[in-house]
Amino acid sequence: MGKLVELSEDVRAKLEATGTVVDLDSDYKLGQPEIRVVPDRDRAADLGIPIEDLATAINVLVGGARVGKYSSGGRRLDVRARLLADQRARPEDITRLHVRSASGKLIPSRRS
Repeated sequence: MGKLVELSEDVRAKLEATGTVVDLDSDYKLGQPEIRVVPDRDRAADLGIPIEDLATAINVLVGGARVGKYSSGGRRLDVRARLLADQRARPEDITRLHVRSASGKLIPSRRS
């Protein structure tokens, strides 16, 4: 993982040095825990949930997504939507998420 961080910082520094890139940021946080989600693709297909939709839902709810911008005092701030910290702090929190199927029904992400 050290090499990834080193390369990422190198690319960031080079881009900033060009002066053509502003507000450069990375969502990678050193030491941040990570969890791997392995979906049941057959069940998702049976329920009419594209894997991309499942991935997007988990990413938005846990990692957040920019839903707007806000300007204040000459600074531009991103407005992000995501679950509250106590709703996304543990790996088992993901199992309580629901995803909307193609029919519009909310389906639990984990089989009961």
